[in-house]
Amino acid sequence: MVNKPSVIRQKKAGGPQKRAKPYTAMQMEYLTEAIRKRQKVTECKKTDTVVNAEKTVAWQDVTNEFNAHLTPEDGPRTLVQLKGKWKQMKRDAGKVIRRV
Repeated sequence: MVNKPSVIRQKKAGGPQKRAKPYTAMQMEYLTEAIRKRQKVTECKKTDTVVNAEKTVAWQDVTNEFNAHLTPEDGPRTLVQLKGKWKQMKRDAGKVIRRV
């Protein structure tokens, strides 16, 4: 019998993360509009070094533009949160189209 090393899970510094508030309809509109301005870059299927660098810059611009529209009590959204929300919005739109 092989002894497996025990896995010690450490808590993240600062404790558990708080959940962000749900996106409002207006926030989703801001996100859609910010991405639409940079659609050629953010939706490009290429993955070479140059395009990936352009995508990173474009998504950072989207994040900055989106956060500029938020009120202080909403709190800023991260680039990862916005990418995830955009992916979810595209998936949901596809489901609606497939039902029709």
